[in-house]
Amino acid sequence: MKPFSSYSKHSMFEKNKNKKSHLASLRKKALAAQTTQTEATETTSPKTAKPSLKPWKEKVKKLTQKAHLQEEKWQKEKKEHLNTKKTLKTARDKLHHTQNKLENQHKTIQHLEKKLAKALERLEDLQKQNEQLQEKNLQLETSLLKYKNSATTYKGMIKPLQKKMKELTFKNEMYQKEQEKWNRMQERRYQQENKIKATNREQAKQLEKWHNLSPELLLQHLYESMSLKNHQQYFDTISLHRKFRWMQSTIKRHNARYIKDKQPIFGALTKKEDGWWLKGPSGEYWKITSHPPIHLKEGTPVLASQIGNRVEVITIYQDEIEQKRDSIKIEKERESTRGRNNNHSSPEFVQKFPPHAYNWSVLLVTSDNGSRYQQFLSEQGFQVDWIDPYEKSAIHVHQQMAAHDLVLLDLGHIPHVVTNLVPQDETWVQRFQTFRKKTLLARILYLAANCSHPREMG
Repeated sequence: MKPFSSYSKHSMFEKNKNKKSHLASLRKKALAAQTTQTEATETTSPKTAKPSLKPWKEKVKKLTQKAHLQEEKWQKEKKEHLNTKKTLKTARDKLHHTQNKLENQHKTIQHLEKKLAKALERLEDLQKQNEQLQEKNLQLETSLLKYKNSATTYKGMIKPLQKKMKELTFKNEMYQKEQEKWNRMQERRYQQENKIKATNREQAKQLEKWHNLSPELLLQHLYESMSLKNHQQYFDTISLHRKFRWMQSTIKRHNARYIKDKQPIFGALTKKEDGWWLKGPSGEYWKITSHPPIHLKEGTPVLASQIGNRVEVITIYQDEIEQKRDSIKIEKERESTRGRNNNHSSPEFVQKFPPHAYNWSVLLVTSDNGSRYQQFLSEQGFQVDWIDPYEKSAIHVHQQMAAHDLVLLDLGHIPHVVTNLVPQDETWVQRFQTFRKKTLLARILYLAANCSHPREMG
């Protein structure tokens, strides 16, 4: 679209101005006609005015219609003028944009021309490099032929190397399997060692509790703890009894020569024509003067005590079969001596207890000579009271039991009414079939080693 000139703009402005003035004159004429019409109606009578107003009304109507048409035409021309302004502005913007675009294209063309020149230079360099690479390629082909010839010679060496490689891999796999087995054995050994250490720690804790326990009370506690379920665990007591019997006989026969701190000798039994001898670890021999009353077997390891040029066997380390065979003999001897030992009363003794045990208040409930047991425990340092359940009422006995820390019941010498009032499965209530001094002390010592207070023990 061509742009408008200044002359066309001026002419359009003049036309619009003339149209506006023409419309204004038409409006004035219409108003004047209306005023004259009203004046005529006022001066003349209605009968005479009717024929004179009709042409004026038509004229006014035509003039108003003409004015409206002119107004609409003028509005259309105004809109067209505005549209032409907008189109002119957009055309100018497009022209400016195209000019900028052309300038940018010109710059890009210049830049591409520079790149093209550089690319041509690079192409020349690449052609030169290509020629050099072709020369190197020829050299490499010649060297490759040499390597191929040498590769054929190496192929014959590969097969024996592969065989050796297979052998080595097989050996390596076997070694790895052995290593895995060894690792598993080590793990099992470590686990066993850890278990042994754990059991040793537990046993050490138990031993700390029982370190003040005398052998007499320990044996009494073991005697009470034996049952049909655990009697197999007491099998080694046969060896203990055998050693005890032998030591008694040895002390009687060699009381003057027996030295307590003598250095022990380990060795093995050897049978000769003149009797039994002890073979030491260095190959030396000692004549055995005495040994425990059991069956001897050559090669059995023993522990002996040296007296001059001779030795006395203290301990014989038998296997399980020999122990069972000798146990029958010892059990018969025990049965024969048990009746005699029961007729002799054991001497009184004093056992040390943990300090907190002496703070317990102990109540003896029995009708069988309770004052004697009360006096015995008082001599040991305990706070002991005694009550006869047949002399006091069951309610009074129950109240006394509630007021003490530890209650010892003699079930064979109390009425059933009192037994029914006693709470079941309580540690602070200990039951006995009959009272014995050793049994009472062993039970109190067991409680003192395992708890600080009887009523707090589960």
